[in-house]
Amino acid sequence: MTHSNFSKAITAAQQQLEKIEDKLLKATWQQTLGTSGSIESIITSADNNVDLDDFELTLEHLEKLRAYCEQVGEIDALQLGEVNDQRIQVYPAGLAILTAIFISLGVDKLSFSNSALREGVIYEMDDSLHHDDIREHSIQSLATRYDVDIEQANLVLNTCFNLFKQAKEDWSLNTKRVKDLLGWSALLHEIGLHIHSRGVQKHSAYILQHADLHGFNAEQQTFLSLLTRFHRKKSA
Repeated sequence: MTHSNFSKAITAAQQQLEKIEDKLLKATWQQTLGTSGSIESIITSADNNVDLDDFELTLEHLEKLRAYCEQVGEIDALQLGEVNDQRIQVYPAGLAILTAIFISLGVDKLSFSNSALREGVIYEMDDSLHHDDIREHSIQSLATRYDVDIEQANLVLNTCFNLFKQAKEDWSLNTKRVKDLLGWSALLHEIGLHIHSRGVQKHSAYILQHADLHGFNAEQQTFLSLLTRFHRKKSA
């Protein structure tokens, strides 16, 4: 990850953007939104304590991240907080492409959206979802499908939130995003009972990893799965 390699990658991305650049620049927009894994990883690494709902990414943030990558030099040596190893492998490429977009299209700032193309189609098809969080809808649907004991799940949820409140400062967990994921995993931690009571945590994790959870990206879904997988007993 040298300065020269980054410059070449940004230039290559800009060349691809030339095909649609004129059309986009003629359009007017009030807000720029980004979504899905790479952009979320970039925003998260720009500020480890960021609240995705409030953070606005700028070209200055991207330049600082590029400088960090060039300083480190090797992809495997990058330290990017919550960004997982698989995402880190494509992180520099995503950073170069997003930088090219900011430069070519004159983007001042970008906000994050939890919903991607798939959710956008759903919103257009069903007006009843316009004012709901698609993720809440996904969680409730899964809870209903697997006959979750809601009363028990809420007891676990309240306990989790009490522990979260006590630990969030020391563990640097002051983001709504983390709390939401913790709450959803608490509500669904026993869905594996639908398969078998023995090894319920393993069954719950499997279901959450492979379920079609609208509104959740791959990293968030894996995180939910891991929280349920290791909530009890040994990891083996």
